[in-house]
Amino acid sequence: MRTIDTIVIHQSDSAFGTATLIDQWHKARGFRMIGYHRVILNGMVRAWQWRPECDGMIQEGRPYEMVGAHVAGHNRHSIGICLIGRGEG
Repeated sequence: MRTIDTIVIHQSDSAFGTATLIDQWHKARGFRMIGYHRVILNGMVRAWQWRPECDGMIQEGRPYEMVGAHVAGHNRHSIGICLIGRGEG
């Protein structure tokens, strides 16, 4: 088991997204799988699709036991959480 002493909060810089979509984006960039451990949705699951029941929903990414791929030099001892959004509001 890894020792976790840091939680890193990221923002997707996208108006919409899901853990599945971020997984696709990360694989396109050469990652083995999504780099974050959890993704918190904002309700916009696609550019055209608002699903209010998804606002605040937490989706799983990498298992906590796996080292993330989200902050160079800090992945070994942290978990990464991505909030979908662009910093608006």
